[in-house]
Amino acid sequence: MFQVREIKPEDLEEVTDIYNYYVISSASTFDNEIQKNETLKHRFDTLINQKMPILIAESNQKVVGYAYTSPYRQRWGYRFTVENSIFIHKDFVRKGIGEILLKELIKKVKILGFNQVVAIIGDSSNVASIKLHRKLGFQIVGKMPKIGRKFNKWLDNVIMQKTLNE
Repeated sequence: MFQVREIKPEDLEEVTDIYNYYVISSASTFDNEIQKNETLKHRFDTLINQKMPILIAESNQKVVGYAYTSPYRQRWGYRFTVENSIFIHKDFVRKGIGEILLKELIKKVKILGFNQVVAIIGDSSNVASIKLHRKLGFQIVGKMPKIGRKFNKWLDNVIMQKTLNE
């Protein structure tokens, strides 16, 4: 059983460990250097100050995943659009945690008055993320080929979008 809640300062080390696994092993993030707790703390503090939700999934008092939104772009006209990010502990993938987190995240940003949620998925080979977003009503609206480079190869982004308030 998983519980979803807002992030707490004591979650930072486990969240950083989860993220760093993806830094070194996948194209779901285009970061290529191990991140320090302080770096993610600064990133999350900025998001909290912007009233962006950051959710933690935990099981038996262990962080098993997290999800958050960030402003899609900084310009005024984009103020009703957010981008979502989800990272699941490597030992807990394909157990429904991503779906639980994303559903809760969508509820929260809808209540906050956002109209669009965008997912910029690192590399089209990230089929699990594409399937998850599609399952929750996101549509593929574009693909940016060879937009980033990691692991000595060019990678694309798949852009998915969900309208919250018609």
